[in-house]
Amino acid sequence: MARTGPIGPVCLSAGVQTDDTGYVMATEILDCGRRRPTAPMASHNLFMTQRLKGQAAGVAIIRRILQRESFPNGFTTAEMYDLAVKEPAPEGFPSFPLSRQRLAPAATRKKKDKKGVVEPQSYPGHPDHPVRSIRFLKEFILPALAGQKEIAMMRKPTAKTLAALEAGELPKTTRLTASQFEWKWWVIPPEQRPKAPAPKPAKRIVGLEVGVDSDTSHLNKRRQEARVGKVSREVEKLKAYSEFSQRRDALMDRLEKDSELTLQLAERMERLGNRSGLNEVLEEERVVRSDRSRRGTSIASNDSNEFVRSRADKIRQLVAYKAGQRSRGLEAGTR
Repeated sequence: MARTGPIGPVCLSAGVQTDDTGYVMATEILDCGRRRPTAPMASHNLFMTQRLKGQAAGVAIIRRILQRESFPNGFTTAEMYDLAVKEPAPEGFPSFPLSRQRLAPAATRKKKDKKGVVEPQSYPGHPDHPVRSIRFLKEFILPALAGQKEIAMMRKPTAKTLAALEAGELPKTTRLTASQFEWKWWVIPPEQRPKAPAPKPAKRIVGLEVGVDSDTSHLNKRRQEARVGKVSREVEKLKAYSEFSQRRDALMDRLEKDSELTLQLAERMERLGNRSGLNEVLEEERVVRSDRSRRGTSIASNDSNEFVRSRADKIRQLVAYKAGQRSRGLEAGTR
């Protein structure tokens, strides 16, 4: 068997051996009569890629079967294999990389297990299907579903033993032997599957914008100590501005919803003259609301929306933030 390679005709020998799970046991080809080893990594990647695709497609097939079929008495690996091979393979699914003709001769394909028994090398029964063999289903597909807590292997009495117990043929106090039990896969109901823990909320770090948690390893010791003081001062300013913004935005929201309050507050601030600042405006707002509560009724405003908006803009200018006037920055203006 030959193919054309980058250096001319390459003859594939029968020395390429693998088992049905895709492990390459030996990789060697003949290059025009000269023996040279192949790159083991390339062959390994080829088999690993096909195995991963087969495992993903096989898990999807088994999940469809579990949703369609009910298994009140569980199922064995052989029973699931018989159902899985009847499902169609996905379009474009790669077949098993090694053809049956490229297996090594029978004399070199034998291997011994732990007990010293010589067994011939196996070949997948369905090389073009994701569930290519019952061994592949047992070792790669079903354990993946068990890891997701969708199925579980359990040891329970056989159906014959349960029938004998119900019929009274066996005393309920009888100690069952190992032959009266069987291992089967059982479907775990969705409500009994453990839920993944919710991710912990990320810790909010204040001051990332001004250099908190930044790398200063490139600075010498003196500059690192100076950087700590600079960042601390900037963080204090940032906290002060954040607290000021919350109070100011709440005030502007209240003024936007109440045009009468906006006009009365703007008129009072004009009479006060040069007094400006967030604390002063909040104090005058409290006075205006107190007067309105004593009056009991509100005065309807006939002013246009543009005029009300202009008065609100004037109040916004009065409460503009001026950094450095107070240690916490809670007050924007001077008295």
